[in-house]
Amino acid sequence: MTAQRQHESMSRTQQATREKILHAAWNLLDVEDQESVNMMDIAKGAGIGRATLYRYYETKEFIIRDLTLEWGRRFSAKLFAQPLDGVTVGERICYIVRSILVEAYAHPHIIRAALPVIVAKNESMSGSRSGIRSLLPGLVEPVIADIKIVEKEKCLAATHRLLLGSLYMVNSGSDSISISMDTISFTLRKLLGERAWQRALPG
Repeated sequence: MTAQRQHESMSRTQQATREKILHAAWNLLDVEDQESVNMMDIAKGAGIGRATLYRYYETKEFIIRDLTLEWGRRFSAKLFAQPLDGVTVGERICYIVRSILVEAYAHPHIIRAALPVIVAKNESMSGSRSGIRSLLPGLVEPVIADIKIVEKEKCLAATHRLLLGSLYMVNSGSDSISISMDTISFTLRKLLGERAWQRALPG
């Protein structure tokens, strides 16, 4: 897809245009389901022509992919900008998970649009190990980075699936945040083991 521009190689002007596109898409998708938003809406919101928009993104799905990445990075930066609540591994993991679910609850339309991208098998949609697939486990990984855990990668993969399931359940209204929290904390406590879960962490 030659029209899909790579962010890293863009000029400042191109980056500014890309940011306007993503900002417009966020404003629209934050209040409406993605089915109600089309490329013309996004172009109009960004203050650019439709032809310009298509030079950056061939489909709305690619916009949602980049929007999901940017949202995840901003959320991660905000989350780790200050000391995390909790003094043990378990307490900090619970704080991170609750923060993710609260953020998702605050932006239901965005999450509804992002979830299919996060689980996509298509490499161009889901991204590499350093992209979308790493967003959710990447939020938990710093807490357990220095802990010896058997098959840590599998634990992170399981955490990814637990968080995805909870995001779907909370987003659909099937579960409350507290119910999802109970499920995730119980499962991760068993998965990591009591010693790792109760391990004290530096402030």
